[in-house]
Amino acid sequence: MKQCASTLYNFNGGETCRSRYVQKIKMFFDIDILRKDETLANNTSKRQIRGNNIIDSRFEIFFSDILRDIQHEQNVIQSVFVNQTSAMAMLIVRVFEQRVRGFIENVLNIEANNTSMYLQTTQYAYNSTKKLLVEPLSHLGISGVDLNQLLNSVFYTYQEGYIQRERGHLANLFDATFSEECDRLTGLEKAFEYEEDGLNHEITQTFVQQTENALARSYTLSPEGSLPENIKSIFFLMLKYLFEDYITFVLEKYIKLPMVNDSRCFQAISQLFRVILGINQIVGQIQTLFQVHVLPHIQTSINVQSQCSDQLYFNISSLENNINYGLENSLILMVQLVDKALVDQKRTDYQNEMDDDTTTPTCNSVTKLIQSFYEIAKSCLQGKNLHIFVEELGLKLQVVFLNHFKKFKIGQGSGTLKLIKDLTEYRSTLKSFKSHKVDDAFEMLFEVSKLFLVGPDSFKDIIENGILARVQKSDLIAFIKQRSDFKSIWLDNL
Repeated sequence: MKQCASTLYNFNGGETCRSRYVQKIKMFFDIDILRKDETLANNTSKRQIRGNNIIDSRFEIFFSDILRDIQHEQNVIQSVFVNQTSAMAMLIVRVFEQRVRGFIENVLNIEANNTSMYLQTTQYAYNSTKKLLVEPLSHLGISGVDLNQLLNSVFYTYQEGYIQRERGHLANLFDATFSEECDRLTGLEKAFEYEEDGLNHEITQTFVQQTENALARSYTLSPEGSLPENIKSIFFLMLKYLFEDYITFVLEKYIKLPMVNDSRCFQAISQLFRVILGINQIVGQIQTLFQVHVLPHIQTSINVQSQCSDQLYFNISSLENNINYGLENSLILMVQLVDKALVDQKRTDYQNEMDDDTTTPTCNSVTKLIQSFYEIAKSCLQGKNLHIFVEELGLKLQVVFLNHFKKFKIGQGSGTLKLIKDLTEYRSTLKSFKSHKVDDAFEMLFEVSKLFLVGPDSFKDIIENGILARVQKSDLIAFIKQRSDFKSIWLDNL
């Protein structure tokens, strides 16, 4: 055989001889071998599914057999042919075009009606073929054959229709998940029930995990040159369902806070802030996903990169606008709740002649309410957002207290001391807000108490030489009129 091959090589290069040899190799026509390949491909018991991961020993078994057969034929080729490289190249091409292609087709045909498994198996098949066949063959040093090109030729059909199948799968999955959750939340709303955390963590993580899985598949299965557009398509789909549909749907439910007389007010405020915390966390997660799984793979397309960045910014900005609206609503309701709690203040609280060292019951309940609002905000907002919110709340509360104390007669002596006790407690409580503006506002409120301590001859000095100079004269007169010993002649000296 070797002598014939050498003779033919000298005559016409031996190409026909090498081609006939490859055609006659047993593994390409033997019925038992071909049936064995098909049986193995159909044996799904060799496949284990663990969450989103597949472990499929069918590929290890198949490619081990392929490599063993190739090694056997390589030994023959080396002992027979002069142009061994050409013969090996013919052999490798035939292996990919017939046995590998047929095995992959049989494996994927089983999953034709299960899109999720089809996509996962296609990705697994591609990676396994590359790792278990292409890489070992590359170490044989066979020239004249492009192994990666052969790999892509086997998967060309699956890559061409990949993104349509991927988008359809994701859209169906996201749509079903979103619809089911909407129905569940609507049912809770009708029953006047609230979710513990507002956003369903399982739902948000489903969106994130499935997107990461799809992006990973796109790296493998996207045809050459189409990866940036495919990544954009997957990323935009996730932003639509997660941000524009699900999160917006939930947020719009919770920013509609009840009226101040509703017993669920405090619960509704607390729930809104938990929703905001959940949104901030998922936004951070999506920003990380963008940086890690999207941006590095679209660097070759400035246009796609710009579109993805702009869309992410747009969606986050839209959420921020809705969140700001919800925070404004919560501020209004918090202030109303404090105002409502102050209604319990007795008309005689600051006229009592009994000298004790305690704050009024109303002050005690109001400070607890304010502190609870601060704890809610602190647990769900951070940094600048927390500072801006509590500062705005503190300044609004100072106005509430200013108007509140205009309504009460203040007795001299014990009554004024009781007022000072309450004002001191309010000032101390608002110190936890850590805002210079709020501290200054409540310091001004505290200074009002001096108008009840000094004689009328000192009014002008206290007002003009202190922090009260910034208070409108009409407000100061209103306080002075609440002194139990007030005389209208005092106002002539202001």
